[in-house]
Amino acid sequence: MTKEIDAPPKQQKGIQSVETGYKLLMAFSNTTGAMTLKELALAAQMPSTKAYFYLTSFMRVGLVVRVEPGARYKLGPSAIKLGLSALSQLDPLEKAREAIAEIRGHATQSAFISVMGNHGPNVVYRMQGDHLSAYEVRLGAILPRMSATGRALMASLLPEQMLDSVNRATTNHALSTPYRKLTKKEALDLCRQVHEHGVTFGGNFVAPDFASIAAPIYDHVGNVACAITLVGYKGDVSLEYDGEDARRVLTLARRLSGEMGWRDKS
Repeated sequence: MTKEIDAPPKQQKGIQSVETGYKLLMAFSNTTGAMTLKELALAAQMPSTKAYFYLTSFMRVGLVVRVEPGARYKLGPSAIKLGLSALSQLDPLEKAREAIAEIRGHATQSAFISVMGNHGPNVVYRMQGDHLSAYEVRLGAILPRMSATGRALMASLLPEQMLDSVNRATTNHALSTPYRKLTKKEALDLCRQVHEHGVTFGGNFVAPDFASIAAPIYDHVGNVACAITLVGYKGDVSLEYDGEDARRVLTLARRLSGEMGWRDKS
């Protein structure tokens, strides 16, 4: 008997010229300024004559405009409308919910998503680890602003502004937690973590015996849409910037931010 071999999936037919033109449009995504015909052709890996014909058609429908002097090109109003429409359809919480499991290294670790509410960081989604504790983060929980999650949610502010936000949100002992009081220097160092490394650590001054790693998810203008947090017992979460836990959190945060239209300018 001859063994039947599964045929490879049949590729759907498309319009090759549309796919070619797409490469030319994508050349604009790597710059913030207008580009010459030669630069665009080189980026799209096509002859200048061919690129010119595509640009002429794109100008007719408003996807591209030509800037004088210098015969440079940039994206036009139709491209802007398409971009804004795409941004309006993005849901950062949905994207984070679909991917949050990626930051867990093993079953003892929990992961959750938070947004900044009127009273502080609010947990809106969680994946429970197999540990149970009085300090386990609950859905709907409001966390301290100086927690790792709180600092990640304030990451669009400078460290000094983050502290000012904490002080304005509370009346007494703004930098205190139920377990200890932070000095201003300690608090500033903690706020700088998320700016310098993309992730920030917490746990020991909020909940004893626990450790956490949090990172912000930015939108297309650099505001924080939500934060993702990995939490577990001390020893189950590595608080090292080059550790596997921090790498997973940072990798997912950067990917989701990029999908939201954010461009890292660092």
